[in-house]
Amino acid sequence: MGKAVPERWAPGCLDDGAWFHGSPLRLEVLAAGSTVTRSRAVAEAFSHKPTCVGIEEGPDAVCVCQNGQVPGLLYVVDEPISAADVRPHPSSTYRAGLEWLTTRSLRLRLAARLSAAEPGCRADCPHRGSAGARPSTGQ
Repeated sequence: MGKAVPERWAPGCLDDGAWFHGSPLRLEVLAAGSTVTRSRAVAEAFSHKPTCVGIEEGPDAVCVCQNGQVPGLLYVVDEPISAADVRPHPSSTYRAGLEWLTTRSLRLRLAARLSAAEPGCRADCPHRGSAGARPSTGQ
């Protein structure tokens, strides 16, 4: 039997079929060297500029909590991406393939405006101060 999803964590997929970027800033173009992910839940978490992001990873899914206090914006990369356009994030503490860095500027499309209230990081987040969480780098 699988692990239950913790209350107030956002469940998501490892690959939601698109490339995502989360930020509280209004953007049209993502600069080279920025972080992208195939997981919508992960991009949503980082859109709030949290100081803590906890990720529970399963074989095909993730559950994310974060403590960001600002409304976020979820973006989808609005152009084709080839293997040459991204590279694995060299200092990621998460599963290989979850975080990528762009090698060139990419057009973005706003996909969602996100309230800062949901999901919030639990006070007893098991990842605070551990390898499963890391400070947001503002990518």
